Amino acid sequence: MRATWLVALLRDHVPADLVARAAGMKTTAALAPYMAWVPAISRDAAVRMLRGWA
Repeated sequence: MRATWLVALLRDHVPADLVARAAGMKTTAALAPYMAWVPAISRDAAVRMLRGWA
């Protein structure tokens, strides 16, 4: 259940540092095993997200 929750948050593009902290992990490196289940972000989505943070 925990893995499903972590992957769902990462797929929703919740910042990795926030996910790690909520899961009680000391670093984002602990999320590495879950990243295999998170699809790569598309170029268009990345552009939209970065423009929203400008």
